[in-house]
Amino acid sequence: MTELVKLILLNIGRITGVIAGFVLALFLVVFGVWKTVFIIFLTAFGFILGRFYDDGFDIRKTFREILSVLRMDKWHS
Repeated sequence: MTELVKLILLNIGRITGVIAGFVLALFLVVFGVWKTVFIIFLTAFGFILGRFYDDGFDIRKTFREILSVLRMDKWHS
């Protein structure tokens, strides 16, 4: 069993690439190109939001700051 684990750990990039390629091909066959692109886009968007959340990013605070800048009189000319 340890040889199998060692083999997997030494080739984790290749294994991940094969699995990702297979899933992408499966999505292309089942959903078509545009739906697959949409799924990839939403997945990437979710990853980015999750990364911000993990890093302690506060969306409410940022949204309030954006709104306060937009409410400033200097933007109304």
